[in-house]
Amino acid sequence: MQLVVMVDKPLWVILNPYVILQGKGHLGDIEQSYMTNMGYDEALWAPYNQVPSMYVPRGDLGPMFPTSVMPELYPDDPYDMDPGWRPTGYGWALEGTKGGPVREWGTPPNEDDYYAMEAECQKRTLDFIKKSVRADKPFFISYQPIAASFLGTEPGVAKLTVSASILHEFLVGFDNWLPTLLQTLKDIATALGGQWIELKAGDRVVYHASAVIACNYLVTLEKLATDLWQTFNVPRQQAVQALLPLIRGTIRNIETVGIPDCLTGPIARGDIGTVKKHLDALKKAAPDLLSTYRELGLKTIPVALSKGKIDEQRAKELEAVLTGPTDKLER
Repeated sequence: MQLVVMVDKPLWVILNPYVILQGKGHLGDIEQSYMTNMGYDEALWAPYNQVPSMYVPRGDLGPMFPTSVMPELYPDDPYDMDPGWRPTGYGWALEGTKGGPVREWGTPPNEDDYYAMEAECQKRTLDFIKKSVRADKPFFISYQPIAASFLGTEPGVAKLTVSASILHEFLVGFDNWLPTLLQTLKDIATALGGQWIELKAGDRVVYHASAVIACNYLVTLEKLATDLWQTFNVPRQQAVQALLPLIRGTIRNIETVGIPDCLTGPIARGDIGTVKKHLDALKKAAPDLLSTYRELGLKTIPVALSKGKIDEQRAKELEAVLTGPTDKLER
């Protein structure tokens, strides 16, 4: 699920957010691999896979026990080319800011700290959101859950699932936190005077397509409109300036009156004569725009019907004109 919040911000601000990472990093613990050297302004991350958790007492009982944790139980292996690969130290997590020092978080091999990482990441995520809002700063959060380890589930904690497996326990626990995150974002959006909507994963492409129609294709429509002005020798920029008050008024009416009541024009009032004149004029001056005018007109008829200013009969007559041949438009 994705939460989309619409707020009024300059584009340059939106494109320069403060970026953080919480959770898995898994690129190692050398300085070049620090998340704060990877473009993140702030991060708390686990630098390894769960491998270090194999070497604490409870890790001895984990899935890697037979082959790696207790090598003294096995005879010498003549094919073991690198017997020193096993780590001798621990590193649960690292934290830092871009350009600043990086330090260890937690006190390995304290297992309690390892189990506490997920909750710490969640807490920092919520705190960071609130801090960014107070600073009026856009933000982007990459949350990569710790999810599981060779330690298994935390001892003494009530199980949330029948299977009590590591993955199932994590997924249910994480799902229990998501409403808190979502409600925090909703409350902030409301407090800022913004509007929020919830999107499922499958909705995002359609949501983006709607934004393209509302934004990008508006530019295309105005380009086509100003093309027509050039047929009577008015430069495009002058045409744009002349049409801007009309565009602004239309957008204002969409906002204040709403759709469909804000619709005006020949389709809205069922003016078949004017539509025929438009088609006839476009046939002569800009035939390449005829199909666009027809399609937009056909899409506008249901809006006019919803407004209630034309009836079904007039709608059918408008549709006949817009789908009929252009050589029969004599008035």
